[in-house]
Order: sequence, then C-alpha cells, then structure tokens
Amino acid sequence: MQAMEEQDNPQLVKAILYRISLNSTFEENSSLGAINELKSEIETSAEPVTQILHSILGELYSNYYQWNQYRISGRSALEGNNSENPEEWDAKRILYEIILNYRQSLSNETDLQAVPLERFKPILEHPVLNSGKQDTTPSIHTTLFDFLAYRALEFFTRSSFPVIQSSNTFTLNSEAFFAQSSKFAQYPLKPMGIHARPGDGTFIPPGTDTLSLPWY
Repeated sequence: MQAMEEQDNPQLVKAILYRISLNSTFEENSSLGAINELKSEIETSAEPVTQILHSILGELYSNYYQWNQYRISGRSALEGNNSENPEEWDAKRILYEIILNYRQSLSNETDLQAVPLERFKPILEHPVLNSGKQDTTPSIHTTLFDFLAYRALEFFTRSSFPVIQSSNTFTLNSEAFFAQSSKFAQYPLKPMGIHARPGDGTFIPPGTDTLSLPWY
C-alpha cells in the first residue's frame, strides 16, 4: 500500500511478487492462483508496472504449460471456446496467451526505453516467484525495454510448442533478414491487432502462421 501511495514502482512490483509467492505456499493449485492474481493486478496497474506484469504473466503461462503438459496435450480445441480458465485451454490457446502477454510487455517502447533499468534493481535482485535462479540479466541492458525484450526473446528463441503449423509457416526467405541491421529494422514484420482473439485473421502476420515462434 505504501509503495502504491508513493508511486514507488520498483517496490510495488516487488510487493506484488512477494504476495503472490506467499499466497502460492498455501494454495493447492498455486500456478493458477498466481495467474489469476496477476491478471487482477494488471487491470488496475499503470505503466510501466503494467508491462512488467505482462512479462511475468507470459512466463507464468509458459511455466503452467510445462508443469501440466501431459494433461494439456490430451485436450482438444473447442470451437468458440472463450473461457478465461486455463484449465479448459488447449496448447494452442495457451501459446496465444503467452505471445500476447510478451507483446503487451513491450507496448509503448519509446517510454520503456526512457526508463533506466537501474531503477528496478530491487526486483532484479530477487528472482521472480522465488524460482531460486540467480539474476542473469546481461549488463549491456541499460533500459527497462532492453530487459523486457530480453525476457521475450528468451521465450521465442528457446521454446517449442506442439501446435499444428499452417502450410505458410514462416521461414527465412527474404534477403532483408540477412541485411545490415539498419535495413533489417525497417523490414515490415509487425503483426496487426495484438488484442485479437485466437483464430481472428487480424492477428495473423501476412503469409505466416499466427503462432510461429520463429516469426516473433
């Protein structure tokens, strides 16, 4: 409460993570409890806390899948299923939610690039949800945007989901992908409508698969 009143964003995020971690020790299905609590926090948060929480929520969804993969793999996709309960989602829906949250964590990138990462040192010194892992943030990351982009890239480059790919799955088929960074950065690779629901065509990058991790 004090961190919120003083608008101390680093301490606010730290307090949220601590509370979620504490509550998880008393819940039977702690991962779902953490997900629901974080979603509630996002609804009332302000930038840049919102982006940080979206990044953490993306990680929680990914962890939830890893911990429950054996059960999720047996679920079939139900057409028109708009449930907000992860217990009713198939792998494709979970992957969609992960991608959406990591993209939302990078919204308003200009503002995020103006926030020194040093300001959030209190949360970097304490692993997310007491995972026990040491902070591995590369020292070259100096802004909050750098840090959140690094977290997103960690998922997109190291994860694999057993979802059905389309016949137009993304491949490195353009010279622009191998051009100098100044030219590559100008190549149109931005999807439209990141808030679209699964299956909505506006979310699909032209000529590629909606859930193509290599594309992202």
